[in-house]
Amino acid sequence: MKNKIFIIKAAALLLALLLCLSISLASCSENEEQESVEAETDEPFEPVLDKGEGSELGKRYEEYKENATLAFKSNSPQDKESFSYDKTDGKVKIVKYTGSDSIVVIPETIDGAAVVEIAEGAFSGGAIRAVYVPDSVTKIAQGAFDDCEGLSTLRLPFVGDGGENSFVGYIFGADEPDENAIALPPSLDMIIIGDNCDSISDEAFRGAKTLSAIVLSENIKRIGKLAFYQCLDLVYLSIDGVLEIDEYALAYCKSLYSIDISSAESVAKGALFSCSAINSITLNLGEDDYLGRIFDAEGAEFNDELVPASLRTVTVAEGCKEIPSRAFYMCKYITKVNLPESLEVVGIRAFYACRSLSGVTIPDNVKMIRDDAFFGCDNLSELKLGNSLEIIGMQAFYGCAALKSVECPGAMIEIGPSAFYGCKSLVSVDLGGTIGVGKDAFGDCPRLSPIDYSGVALE
Repeated sequence: MKNKIFIIKAAALLLALLLCLSISLASCSENEEQESVEAETDEPFEPVLDKGEGSELGKRYEEYKENATLAFKSNSPQDKESFSYDKTDGKVKIVKYTGSDSIVVIPETIDGAAVVEIAEGAFSGGAIRAVYVPDSVTKIAQGAFDDCEGLSTLRLPFVGDGGENSFVGYIFGADEPDENAIALPPSLDMIIIGDNCDSISDEAFRGAKTLSAIVLSENIKRIGKLAFYQCLDLVYLSIDGVLEIDEYALAYCKSLYSIDISSAESVAKGALFSCSAINSITLNLGEDDYLGRIFDAEGAEFNDELVPASLRTVTVAEGCKEIPSRAFYMCKYITKVNLPESLEVVGIRAFYACRSLSGVTIPDNVKMIRDDAFFGCDNLSELKLGNSLEIIGMQAFYGCAALKSVECPGAMIEIGPSAFYGCKSLVSVDLGGTIGVGKDAFGDCPRLSPIDYSGVALE
């Protein structure tokens, strides 16, 4: 009997110990989670600055942008005497450039016949710096520009031969896209693609490491997989009109400075993977989208790891109505975000811990800033709230320690609990038409002047 009692007591004691251990572990788990959240914004961090166009890469970007616009503007087509050509069935094939000019503009017609073809070796070995191939051309032979050691600018109606061999190295003698790197002359730094092309094929420019500027026609709607992969010196890329960008299309473009992909309706995960010098980007945001996805992040929690530390300015394209939850979560190096007039909602933790963000203008159509939207943006010093804003969520601007003033619009209905808690530089608040203010909405704001709460319901 005594043994039975002993066993029962021991079992009860063991059960009690297990229960205590379970509670202790749960408590530890909660504490660790809380500490993890706090650590994201409490760890020492020096906000970055946007060097912008003053940087060397920025200057190069502006130069190429201007040069691309001006390329061939002042050049007229060469006379037919500058070419050796064949005329058959009312069509002309350029066999050889025989002129002495270093900038060559091929005419669209010779002797009233359309120039449609460039033969193998047509420009080989020539001392030319730039060539304009018109959109009348429908075929360029392999090796047409082989051994053009001084060539720097090339305008083409399409990439490759205009058919199955749609990779840039083909016209320089390459057999496969893998040979782009060795086939292109080191002097070549700008290519302009004209209107006879509706897509850039997979691997079309892969490894074209000397190219610094590429301009695509607005007729081009798709950019294929690995299309610009490892274009290491590519600073300027104009892709206005593109609707689809496939996987790793621009991966390892390590000099790319700025890009506008706002026309794209579909941008694949990892499309801009390891674009480690990018300074600014203009883009669309779909439902549940997040910035890191195009840089190959598996989720918003990896924004901090995969969004390049060089990225300073993000512009969200017009048409976007809601910044998705955690879209810019932990993007701590972004200094500026341009929001569209179409915007109506800023999602939960949308800009959480964007610690270098210095100023935000909330557009006039925005009605709601959700919980934790700008939590921990401790360098945010300037905030302009739009005229239609009705709700500021719980902890929306928690810990924005550099924020100096808040002016609420007449449409404001509610400011959530702890909305501006810990805004230690906050000096003045105008509640505008605010009807209700949550608990500790302006807690731990030691420099704040007394707020006029007349007619406001307080929690």
